[in-house]
This record gives sequence, C-alpha cells and structure tokens, in this order.
Amino acid sequence: MPTLTIQFHAPVHFQAIRGLYAFTQQLEAPAIYWGWNGRCFAFLHDLAREALARVMDDCRAATHDRRQPWGTAR
Repeated sequence: MPTLTIQFHAPVHFQAIRGLYAFTQQLEAPAIYWGWNGRCFAFLHDLAREALARVMDDCRAATHDRRQPWGTAR
C-alpha cells in the first residue's frame, strides 16, 4: 500500500512524475502515486492538461494491450 506522504499540487506536469506510477482511491478523490513506497502523489484533478492526457493515453494503451493477448503491432 502506498504511503502517500508527499503531495504535489496543481499544476502537476508529467515531468514531475518519476518512474512508474499507479492509481489509488485511498483519499477523497482519485490520485496517482509514484516513487519509493508510493511516497509521492497527486490528485488527478491537479494534473496539468498535458499530464492528464498522457496518463489517459497510457490507460488507453494498457487497456488495448490487455484486450489483445498478443499486444499491439507498432
């Protein structure tokens, strides 16, 4: 379970998200977390437009890859 100790505030640019990230609903609104033990987090509504678009694109790609067991041909 992520520790969620360092909150990033709006606007959070994608460059601030270091390494892999995941989603959590531990708090009052959906958020993403990253870093060692999930220390860093930002609410989805605090992401800058380009960061939110990138996260949504990553979600779309992950869903597409799961629907096709052989993955995507790129």
